[in-house]
Amino acid sequence: MTADITTANVGIGAVKSYRSAMGQMTFRSADQVVAILCLAAVLAGCAPTEEWVKPGVSDAQRDRDASECLFASAETVPTAQGPQRRLNRDRYRRCMNDRGYTVKKTGQ
Repeated sequence: MTADITTANVGIGAVKSYRSAMGQMTFRSADQVVAILCLAAVLAGCAPTEEWVKPGVSDAQRDRDASECLFASAETVPTAQGPQRRLNRDRYRRCMNDRGYTVKKTGQ
């Protein structure tokens, strides 16, 4: 019975060490993720953005047109993880241009 208690204690110590190491690793990983997200937010705030505009069109109509163009521009591509849907950006721009929209640069 003494052997069982010693084995159990070693097992618990190993679990505590594992949890401690995983906790530290998770904490470091979380710090890295936060730093990357902050950097991305700063860079996104500095980058100019684009907006599709067409005189006389409501926001609701623009959203419908954009949704239809997104749907029409999606394509299935083979990947190592299996087929995935991706946006063909050229096809999307062409679709929006064909509907009379132009890109307006906003931001900085």
